[in-house]
Amino acid sequence: MEIIATKNGYQIERLLHFKCNVYLVRREGHNILVDTTWKRERAILDGALKERGINTLDVIILTHSHYDHTGNAAFIKRKYGGALYIHASEAEYIRKGKMPKVKGTTPFGKTIAAFIAPLLVGRFRYDPVEPDVLVEDELLLSEYGNELRLIHTPGHTSGSISLIIDDEIALVGDSMIGLLPDRILPPYGDDEKQIRHSWRVLLDTGCSLFLPSHGSAVPKEVLLKNYINCFQ
Repeated sequence: MEIIATKNGYQIERLLHFKCNVYLVRREGHNILVDTTWKRERAILDGALKERGINTLDVIILTHSHYDHTGNAAFIKRKYGGALYIHASEAEYIRKGKMPKVKGTTPFGKTIAAFIAPLLVGRFRYDPVEPDVLVEDELLLSEYGNELRLIHTPGHTSGSISLIIDDEIALVGDSMIGLLPDRILPPYGDDEKQIRHSWRVLLDTGCSLFLPSHGSAVPKEVLLKNYINCFQ
């Protein structure tokens, strides 16, 4: 993925795109990491940061507490520093190194959640870590610029959050996916109606591009189309 630059000089780069997209946001010497992928990609993530000359992080944001987003949070925090941000409703999960129960939104997702996911609970564990900042409805990251804010976008999980940058780019975790050209509903989620409500919240930010944790970028037109279609 090429580096995306916003009007106020934030640079957004996707470091990994295998199990989970991991994004690095930089401006004026500040480094913010969004999600940390699963444990099996630890060396790849560590190498990607080293290749870019990153020795320290200011902030580590976990969009939610699923293992493929939190798998290296403890390691990254220990090695690179940085305040760890997560929504308050999911703090206990990362403190215990576990993830909430998976639910499905599609026939495929519901089948996996009901019959396969319970058999793999042990593989969903990760190293526990203590969060530094608990997000509620909205949080301005003013120390790193008044153009960065975290907003609550529940549905996939109760505490899913998104990073809004310059009201241009949104890093949205699993609030949507970019694996299919015109269908962005994630196959897993606590509450499908809440997911769609969060789409409205994201549309209202004015962002034109949405970067999910799985798949490619979702343009605003595609998000709007999916939002409209869900009420027809």
